[in-house]
Amino acid sequence: MVQNPEILEQAELKYEREHPLTLEQRFELFEHMYQLAVELGGFGVKKREEATEEIVSLAKALRGKLSRAAGAYSAGAGKG
Repeated sequence: MVQNPEILEQAELKYEREHPLTLEQRFELFEHMYQLAVELGGFGVKKREEATEEIVSLAKALRGKLSRAAGAYSAGAGKG
């Protein structure tokens, strides 16, 4: 049981900053979570093409967000 969730959250954020995931690791993690959700019945049964289209559109959205975040990070890297 967590006695102080604020301390745990701060530790998690610190760890994430010190050990960032690569884009490939993020996609692999996403794929595993998606497969788990399908296995647990979190998604209805769909045709493979429809599921693939959803994954591609989500991947594009993630790539756009990650690219913008990386650009913002690298733009601020020289400051300080």
